[in-house]
Amino acid sequence: MDHECFVQTLEHLHKVSYSSMENKILLIMDNAECHMSIHAAEYAIQHGIVIVTLPPHTTAKLQPLDVSVFGPFKSVLRSIQDDFKLSNTHVPITEHMLPEMACKAWDKVCNVTNITNGFRATGIFPVNRNIFPDDAFAGAEVTEQAPPDDDDDLPQTLAAPLTPSSLEPDQPQPGPSGIDSNSNSFISSNSRRHSRSCAALPEGSSTPCCQGAQEDPRCILTEDEEALDQLREKEKKKAAREEKKRRSEEKKREKKREQEARQAAKRRRRSEPVEASSSDEEAADNPALCDDSSEYSDEFAEELEHDAATYPFVQKEPEVGDFVLVQLVFKGKRSEELVHFVAKVISLEEDGRLQLDFLRIKSPLLKDTFHFPAIGDVDSVDRSRVLGVLTVSTGTTQRQANLIKVLPPLRDFNMH
Repeated sequence: MDHECFVQTLEHLHKVSYSSMENKILLIMDNAECHMSIHAAEYAIQHGIVIVTLPPHTTAKLQPLDVSVFGPFKSVLRSIQDDFKLSNTHVPITEHMLPEMACKAWDKVCNVTNITNGFRATGIFPVNRNIFPDDAFAGAEVTEQAPPDDDDDLPQTLAAPLTPSSLEPDQPQPGPSGIDSNSNSFISSNSRRHSRSCAALPEGSSTPCCQGAQEDPRCILTEDEEALDQLREKEKKKAAREEKKRRSEEKKREKKREQEARQAAKRRRRSEPVEASSSDEEAADNPALCDDSSEYSDEFAEELEHDAATYPFVQKEPEVGDFVLVQLVFKGKRSEELVHFVAKVISLEEDGRLQLDFLRIKSPLLKDTFHFPAIGDVDSVDRSRVLGVLTVSTGTTQRQANLIKVLPPLRDFNMH
């Protein structure tokens, strides 16, 4: 049961009872958290449903269903299960048998007589304020245990029993039930008798019931403005939490979109300079790409060409599935940088370009182990940027299955 289901329950109750502002009905229930919502309270007010909530921990005595239906239902269900066990000693009771057993027990206890007796036994109808005896309001047995046998270890004020003559004149005398009416541990039977007039409190609250003989209408949820204001405030806090959660999720999604945009821009920057360096017309428009005064001069280019020439590439044209070494130009604000990547050929395009899936270096020192990133980095590269086909091997264990090892290592290249 949640707030939405309880509103649907009120709608069904209104439909079958024809309640209205002129023909009001009374709904007695506990004050469980799933029932306490401003939407349910407002719907009940608009459709003539007067909601009365029971004080905490009193449903076993004050709720008619608990008294005359649910309790007998459990007893009859246990009896049916015991009879089945006696008749079928080697057959265990499974969850598939429980519905049939529960239906038999429910048919026996859910009748007009038991339901009517539930309202009579709780003193709701006919109204009986003295339906519960004084001993029903006594404290728990744990608080009535006898003191220890060894009274020598106790203070004298505790060891000596209290008598009416030992009480101070201004001290209150014990009440009619033998319990101090002003004690923090007990409440007098006179005030306990009127516990039905308590305010609607959250389940498990330690706030004591209101004392006194006057009835307090605050237990009527639909007429208690203070309780309704608390529900409205609670609804506002819940809406604020949901809005905060929504904003947090939106920020996470926005951050993820920014990361994807940065990765896409990085892939574009990696491919755009390649197109510029392979086109004479674009190189003429951008002198910085062919400027001899840049950081990487002709001598450095010749050195890289020498490294590429001395590395033992596989003497073949790149094919789908091959691992190749790619050389790209990263152009910064002040200088350029030649970098190298290991990539896997995905497809061969008609215009001579290659569709590659780029790997990331796993061992920066050895420069021989690479892996595919969690988010695929696929891009199209001109054939002239591919230096050669590599000799690779994969891991032999399950842990190393995603690792690609290049033989020999690429120590003479600026690997990324």
